Parts: sequence; C-alpha cells; structure tokens
Amino acid sequence: MKAATIDLLHRAIADPGTQWSLGTFGAIAEFSRDEDEPAQVSMASDAVSAVTGRGGIALRLDSGISSRVSRPYARLLAISGQCSHYANGGPDDRLRHAGYTGSNWGENIGCRGGNPYAAVLATHLFYQSERSYNGGHYRNLMNADFTRVGIGVWHASGRGRLVIDFYHP
Repeated sequence: MKAATIDLLHRAIADPGTQWSLGTFGAIAEFSRDEDEPAQVSMASDAVSAVTGRGGIALRLDSGISSRVSRPYARLLAISGQCSHYANGGPDDRLRHAGYTGSNWGENIGCRGGNPYAAVLATHLFYQSERSYNGGHYRNLMNADFTRVGIGVWHASGRGRLVIDFYHP
C-alpha cells in the first residue's frame, strides 16, 4: 500500500469539508458532516472511517483492486495518452477479470498534466465541485454502498492519470 494513498485518505476523512458520495445505478448515499459536528474518526493503514450522530462512512482500501485494476489502468491511460473509462474494456470488465464479480461498482478517472500531486489534488477538488449539481464523480465519492476502493495514480511523459474504482461485493 502506497503511503501517499493512505495519507490522502487520512487527510480527506479528517477534513469536515470533505463530502463523500458513492452511487451506482438506481441508488445513492451521501455522507457529510458540519465543521463543528462531533465525529469519531478512525484511520488505519488500510481503512478510514468517520461516524457522527447522523451516520457514518467507512472505506477499506483494497490493495487487490488497487494493484490489479486501478493502478494498471492508470498506467495504461498515462502511457497511451488516453482519458477514457473504456480504453481497455469497461470498469466492470476490469473488475471482473481481477475476480471482483459483483455488479455494484463505480469509477472515477482524472486526466491532468503537470505536477502529479497537484494533478491529483485538482482532480479531487473538481469532483467535490460537482456537489452543487450532484455530478457523477461526486455521487461515486458519496455513495455509502461502496465498501472497497482501489486507487491508482500514474504519471508518464507529463501526463497524470488518477483512477478510483469503487466496489461492493
């Protein structure tokens, strides 16, 4: 598990300004908390969670999804210069080929150039900006039905690619 990935999840779960939305076809769930709302925040090397009196969210970073799905796909996109959910089949195809056969999944991708850290941060800020109109990336982030997440980041020839695969068995 990459320390930078865990660090990113730790910062996001600890920040009351981070809004989470995860969804799939026909279902959506959201988790957010107020700045002054008490929350029990838990951070481990492979999972993060936040629980308030109104609800909670828990994400377990699935190293199998990261290493067998998200990271290889981020690499393919960066090296080939593509930015598509379908450069190598669909997200469901990639998950199924890696042994994740459930039908409850989602995928966010980000395609930016420049500094890799800045590119990932800008991509996440864009996802969060979709809150006002309930955009698809925002809905994926906030869907509490997803219990596993794989994260892949790859930078090649000035092209940064971020792939986040959400999954629930």
